[in-house]
Amino acid sequence: MTPERQAQFEGSSVLITCTGENVQWLKDDKPLHQSQLGIRSVLDVLFIQNSKNFHSGIYTCLSQDKDGIDQMGTSQLFIGGKPRTM
Repeated sequence: MTPERQAQFEGSSVLITCTGENVQWLKDDKPLHQSQLGIRSVLDVLFIQNSKNFHSGIYTCLSQDKDGIDQMGTSQLFIGGKPRTM
């Protein structure tokens, strides 16, 4: 799963990728639903558009490899304040 850790400013777009098939996503050990604000998943990619502080957390990918063996990976995401403008 990539990246394992990332920090982004509020408002940025975030991508988290997983390998495998039959991918299921969790956030902080709870099932993640596409209806959650600003989050979409397409196959093995989780996309967060216009990220907010509440998107911070630990994302887990549950999947299977080509032989049907279960796999798991995690990615920690931290969303901080907006960048300063000069």
